[in-house]
Amino acid sequence: MLPISHNVSLSANNTLGLASLAANYAAPTDHAQLIALLQYAVTAGMPVHVLGSGSNVLLAPVIQGLVVQPNMQGMAVVQQTDTHVWVQAGAGVAWHDFVCHCVGQQWYGVENLSLIPGKVGASPIQNIGAYGVEVKDTIAWVQAVEIATGELVTLLASDCQFGYRDSVFKQQPNRWVIVNVVYKLSLVAHFKLDYGDLAATVGDAPTIERVAAALIAIRQSKLPSVAALPNAGSYFKNPIVDTAVAEALKAEYPTLPVYPGAAGTAKLAAGWLIEQAGWRGKSIGKVGMYDKQALVLVNYGGAALADILAVEQAVVADVQAKFAVALEREPVLLR
Repeated sequence: MLPISHNVSLSANNTLGLASLAANYAAPTDHAQLIALLQYAVTAGMPVHVLGSGSNVLLAPVIQGLVVQPNMQGMAVVQQTDTHVWVQAGAGVAWHDFVCHCVGQQWYGVENLSLIPGKVGASPIQNIGAYGVEVKDTIAWVQAVEIATGELVTLLASDCQFGYRDSVFKQQPNRWVIVNVVYKLSLVAHFKLDYGDLAATVGDAPTIERVAAALIAIRQSKLPSVAALPNAGSYFKNPIVDTAVAEALKAEYPTLPVYPGAAGTAKLAAGWLIEQAGWRGKSIGKVGMYDKQALVLVNYGGAALADILAVEQAVVADVQAKFAVALEREPVLLR
């Protein structure tokens, strides 16, 4: 019998604390169970919605079809050389637990991504990133089940079409369910400390433990606990603009943080734009932008999806009006 539950509340499964009901819900623990569930859904004509830890999603009040929350666990070394190690982690492993394991083993590459909420399975979808590091820099391959066919496939990093907070999994959200991810990490110490205030926080004698601890301290100082104040972390992507646009804005606003992008582009700090547009600490009803970090949208209690979207639209409009820059939401909407 398939492990499907009906009319399941997802309120505790999204960090924004939105009330949501899944018509059908399952949390498979291995790929064979997942394949059986997907075959059932496809045969029944049910749409499939994939939910991780709910740290980067907006949930509709009712979600029809089948909500799948992959719960594959485990971490294991699958390959090793003198300089690198390939580590496989199940989609249901908490991301920060994975980072802590790597730090403890002296495996370099993901320490800058400490304390990012979510699960391993979500890391390639969003191409999560922080402080100059993106997870695409460490991903070797991803194993996923194709929803339509039930086939277990392996996608190399080159197949994943990684971009800024983007991937083929995000571009084609109803095609695959990720089962596990293999990361290629370095056994040789190297650090990326040239972003923001990280180098000053770490000090002159960096170690992997000190870098991870610094990142944890920085994030805790800027981001509210979801238990105390429901939120989805950074709500907007840092906008990518043409270099000429960035230079013109920098000339007009000298304190605007600008970071190099791909050829001919630059990345602007969304939090700075939002703050300058007057939204730091500002709210509409039950929803607002956090007073310590304007990039974080928070639910002050009892907000509905419509309340979240109303504040989102107001912030986007004000930033567009002041800077002629378009902001884009980072969380994915499931409905």
